[in-house]
Formats: sequence, C-alpha cells, structure tokens
Amino acid sequence: MEYQDFRKNVVEGILDDRVTLNKVIKYIDDLLGEDIKAFYAKNLLNQKQTELFYFSSKGILRVLVNQNSFVCHYNQSGVVTKEIQIPHFSNEEHYLKATFANGDSIELNNIEDSNENWQNEYSRM
Repeated sequence: MEYQDFRKNVVEGILDDRVTLNKVIKYIDDLLGEDIKAFYAKNLLNQKQTELFYFSSKGILRVLVNQNSFVCHYNQSGVVTKEIQIPHFSNEEHYLKATFANGDSIELNNIEDSNENWQNEYSRM
C-alpha cells in the first residue's frame, strides 16, 4: 500500500483505529512533508501491533501505533547489513532485514506483516 493510498483509506474510514491513524498522518506530514521516499505498514491488517515505517532522505521513522497513542523512533544511522529474500512468485515469502550502525534493526515480511488477502500486495512494496 502506497502512502497516499494509506492516507485515503484512513480518511474514508476503511482502516480500523481511524482517530489515532489520523493523528499519525498529521504528525508525519508536518514532520516529513514531501520527503517520504517510501512507506511500509507492518501489521496494519492483522491482530499484531501496527508499525508504520517512513523512509526519508534523512533516515527511517518507525511509528508504533497503540490504541489511543503512538510512539516514534527516528533512526538516522547508516545501514551496515541487509538480508533480502526475493522468491520467484509474489505469493511466497518476501523478507528484508536491515541492521543499522547503532545496532537497531528492522524486519519486514509480506506473510507475517499482513493477512491472507494482502500478502501479494505486500510483496510488491
């Protein structure tokens, strides 16, 4: 899901937790503006804690979305290692793990981060 599609789905009430997600969108738009190069919504469509990743020219902003609040972690450290799994077919597991100079890491997985209906869409992100 592209960031503009995510914003539209929140405004239209298609996604759960509309109030908190609208607050996140306003905060991120004020903070990053047009500098959002890529976006990834982890666990937005399953029962796990939602994490939103905003990739900008200055770093990666990770937003942990709780029921009535959100917490932001901004990582400006360089990536020191990347592990990528890209299978032949979109319905198979796609995986990315990036480790940063400060020791933080992120893991993105189309099967674990979405639900059955969105796994193919997540593999294209």
